[in-house]
Amino acid sequence: MKKQGKKKEIVKLVLDNPLTAEWPETTTESKEKLCRLLLQGMGANVQDARTTGLTIGLNETNKLIEDCIQTGSDLPRVVFVTLPTDSILVSHFPQLIANGNAFSQTQAHESRPECRLVAIPNEMEAAFASRLGLSRVRAIAVASTSPILPSIAPILETVSPPSWPSSSEATGFLATKIDRVVVTRPTRTAKNKKQNQNQNPKTQGKTSAKVKKP
Repeated sequence: MKKQGKKKEIVKLVLDNPLTAEWPETTTESKEKLCRLLLQGMGANVQDARTTGLTIGLNETNKLIEDCIQTGSDLPRVVFVTLPTDSILVSHFPQLIANGNAFSQTQAHESRPECRLVAIPNEMEAAFASRLGLSRVRAIAVASTSPILPSIAPILETVSPPSWPSSSEATGFLATKIDRVVVTRPTRTAKNKKQNQNQNPKTQGKTSAKVKKP
């Protein structure tokens, strides 16, 4: 059995950001209706889903929103996420979509519909994946031109879009907050240092010599 080496704790100081975009609240009933309507309209495979204005997958949805922000194109009308909201894979979506909504409103010459964000139950991922023939479906974006939109639009109106808090919502002065993040790393022993030196090609073939003073 391989002996585990000792680990050293390292404390890193991280500046906390007091401005955060929260996950919008959606009722259980609204989530169930949205999931049912989405399943009915997405088609029988990925190709059908794309032709109905759906973007499937976390990376694809993330890239879509970033491209919309960079090019000034219309954001999707809603993004569905099937992972828990505290998952590191999706925790950035409220901030990303809030940025997109804010940028879209400042750049557009006319008012544009804001993108919504809905976290649906994780067990729905299996239903979406089975319908599309995929191993997993963790995010779905619905375009503003999707034929599915008219059926889900009335429900989306009850969901607040992700946004940044305005200056009028400020409750007082927020002092600077520094968070302490503790991480661990293996400690380097004298044996490990010697092994690293032997493996380093820059140190091979070199010898040390003492220089005598005259």
